[in-house]
Amino acid sequence: MDRLTEAEYGEWRQRPATQKVRQYWRDYRQSLMERWAAGEKLTDAQQAYAQILGDLEGLTFQDIEKFYESLEEPRDDEVEPDEED
Repeated sequence: MDRLTEAEYGEWRQRPATQKVRQYWRDYRQSLMERWAAGEKLTDAQQAYAQILGDLEGLTFQDIEKFYESLEEPRDDEVEPDEED
């Protein structure tokens, strides 16, 4: 599969349906934050969901690009040791 381009990402962010979904993310997160501020105990799942929604709303093209670049980098446990003569 081809990688997402910055132009495609920008187009996706500007689509009306995307704008509505992003607004839902903001509204739902805000409602959870207000419930918490009013003294309601949120479940661990609700707290995690609020964090994830915030992360999604703040997601940038650079975040996506860095993720895929990190998959291409060898991990420490995958690096071959130098051969000794």
